[in-house]
Amino acid sequence: TEPERSALATILPGLGLSSHLVFSDRPALVVGLAAALAHLARGQPLLIAIDDLPWLDEASHEVLSGLASGFPDVPIMLAVTYRDEEPISGPAAATLDALGRSGALELTLGPLAERDMEPLVLVHLGGDALAPELATWLSSESQGNPLFCLEMARDLAERGAIRLDCGRWHPTAAGLPAEPPRAVRQLVATRIRSLPPAASRLLETAAELGPVVGYDALAAVMSDIDGDLLTTLDAALASGLLVERAGGYAFAHPLFRVAVEAESGRARRAALHLTLAKALAGGVTDPDGDLPELPRSPADAGPAAEHALEAYELGL
Repeated sequence: TEPERSALATILPGLGLSSHLVFSDRPALVVGLAAALAHLARGQPLLIAIDDLPWLDEASHEVLSGLASGFPDVPIMLAVTYRDEEPISGPAAATLDALGRSGALELTLGPLAERDMEPLVLVHLGGDALAPELATWLSSESQGNPLFCLEMARDLAERGAIRLDCGRWHPTAAGLPAEPPRAVRQLVATRIRSLPPAASRLLETAAELGPVVGYDALAAVMSDIDGDLLTTLDAALASGLLVERAGGYAFAHPLFRVAVEAESGRARRAALHLTLAKALAGGVTDPDGDLPELPRSPADAGPAAEHALEAYELGL
């Protein structure tokens, strides 16, 4: 029937169907596609599974939203996944809103346990088992994130940092590397490039200040920032790399922090640590006049000395 037939013929020419209708715009095609899927479901219940919802194109989001809101009595199950550490906006947010209005059930999946990660890794790498120390390391470093666990395992195999011996994967003598896998670094680099310079600098600063950073610490060492610090923080939070946690700010995953440090490079990190040491020590005037003069207190000496030492060890 039309417009379902022509809609399917338009997007799937390989089916060999003849299109009797020409769709003048995308909304008309979207309506036709939604109707075609509903027609299929009336003959047999239909499951549509979408992994990583934000990566769908806009037209696909419109089809899903149309199915969710326009065909309440049709036996179609929509199962979609998305990562909560990533910002959800635009078409993806509209799709989730449509699913919510239709009464969709939302399930929050926690981190994978170590025992559940091993089969995931073995499916992709082969072999029968992981050495206990390798399984524990992958679980700890990935914090139960299946994507990161898999990318780390692949990266280790490509680097030759693990070897397969009698069906079991073992770390080699070189040991397990501290740097994040290439895929995580690429993800972080892509997001950083989309940020304003001030937000990128804030992420670099937060990475060096520690696992959880307070607003006051950021304000103290970034007092020269152009514009409002809160606006800059909002941009960093919107990237999904930084989240609010424990009364301060932390990276959504420890690997994000390590990747930001890797993107900065040794020279830039050394200069940043020296800047942090001067700012935290207080009473030090920067030649350019950019650094704040903070009141000196015994509590400042420890963190300031640590950043000074880090700058020295990084080669400054």
